[in-house]
Amino acid sequence: MKKILIVDDEEMVLVALKDFLENKGYQVITSNQSRGVISTISKEKPDLIIMDFAMPDLSGLDILDTLRNDYSNSTPFILISSFGAREITSNAYQLGADFIEKPIDLDKLSKRVDRLLFVGTAMAS
Repeated sequence: MKKILIVDDEEMVLVALKDFLENKGYQVITSNQSRGVISTISKEKPDLIIMDFAMPDLSGLDILDTLRNDYSNSTPFILISSFGAREITSNAYQLGADFIEKPIDLDKLSKRVDRLLFVGTAMAS
């Protein structure tokens, strides 16, 4: 069973995404804080990370940058945000992440999750 970590400071987003993805057969771990998320990733070893850009302590982009550059972690990453700024999107793509704007279209999310977890895996083989 594929494991997904969702990090968002909005409880309603965490609950909605967790329920949706668990109903699709994924194991889901959630966190409402960006502080300590690197250790959670090291401990839990998720197959995919979905994280909000705008977090109180460290932004999703900060975490993504740390994972890619300091830890050489290439776990698939989806950055979500209410702010669809081109700079955020461009930076996410440069670091190898996908980007989805809020409010999240669950059908779009489902397709991206499947693509990142299954098609990406098949392509890497």
